[in-house]
Amino acid sequence: MSLKEHWAVFSSDLSMGSDFIQNLLRGRPCESLKELSGQQGVLFSNYTLERFILEESRHDDYTLSIHEHRSIRTFSSGEQRKALLNHLLSSQPDFLILDNAFDMLDLESRQKLGKKLEEISGEITILQVVKRKDSLLPFLKRAIALENECVLFAGTLEEYLTNFGAKDIFT
Repeated sequence: MSLKEHWAVFSSDLSMGSDFIQNLLRGRPCESLKELSGQQGVLFSNYTLERFILEESRHDDYTLSIHEHRSIRTFSSGEQRKALLNHLLSSQPDFLILDNAFDMLDLESRQKLGKKLEEISGEITILQVVKRKDSLLPFLKRAIALENECVLFAGTLEEYLTNFGAKDIFT
């Protein structure tokens, strides 16, 4: 098993529907993430969850809740995110993009999700879009900073935090 590199993605204006994210998911990443070229990725975000909820509502597609015999809309936020993560991981992606992964979760759910992400970090590359310093995953070692979808920095997380500090993103 090769050692996976995990990335913190710093941006104050990155949309999950942006060209940067969509190109990454299509296997056409920017030069700084070229090791992900041609690989299959999945997006773990409210954007993705909302798409599943809409499909369930419009087309009675219960993909995320098929084994529960109830609507995903009746699940707690933690249950919804767990169902989404399990579904995404079932496709055996090469990388996982996390956006606001810990939003709206209680402490116990945050801890469970963090533990699950750490467990899978040996198998797949994780890219975390970072909006809050306290949600930064401990196993991230690389960083990329974007502004208007242009790469401003790519290097180690330590370099980023030393040179740019947390002031840019976390204020």
